[in-house]
Amino acid sequence: MHLGKHIVITGPESSGKTTLASSLSSEWGGHLVAEYARDYLKEYAGNYVRRDLLNIAQIQEIRIKQAIERHADQSIICDTDLLTLHIWWQVKYGELNEGLYSSWRQFLPAFYLVCAPDIPWEEDPLREHPDTREHLLLLHLNEIKKARVPYKIIRGSRQQRTLRAMEAVKDILLNA
Repeated sequence: MHLGKHIVITGPESSGKTTLASSLSSEWGGHLVAEYARDYLKEYAGNYVRRDLLNIAQIQEIRIKQAIERHADQSIICDTDLLTLHIWWQVKYGELNEGLYSSWRQFLPAFYLVCAPDIPWEEDPLREHPDTREHLLLLHLNEIKKARVPYKIIRGSRQQRTLRAMEAVKDILLNA
């Protein structure tokens, strides 16, 4: 297990991850690593197979590692990481992908901000699970706890989420 120098925003679909990642990056002036899956899946109109998830995982991991190398003097804020893809794989295919799981466990962040699904679902053709967000939240939390990575569950309005997230990670971001 290697704890990186980055913070990851994670959680179920439509829980405010991208909004929170953008807000934190703007507030702290940190480097934002965007979620690659959305761009990839738009190109395929949301139709994907197992190989696509592995491609997404590979590019997401490369982007995070490159950001850490290139922006060592800044805080690195990631809109998701391999944890989300590991869970996505299990939910979609009902099985564990050992390679994906191992890659995630080998490069863990310094901290997770876990977005709770306490905001309204926003319809999007790339989203698949409007009725299982609480279950997906539990899957994320179980994996984070097993990996022993510090985390904070983020709830509330957009403004409350940003303030709570900033408080949770201020020492990490200020010392980046």
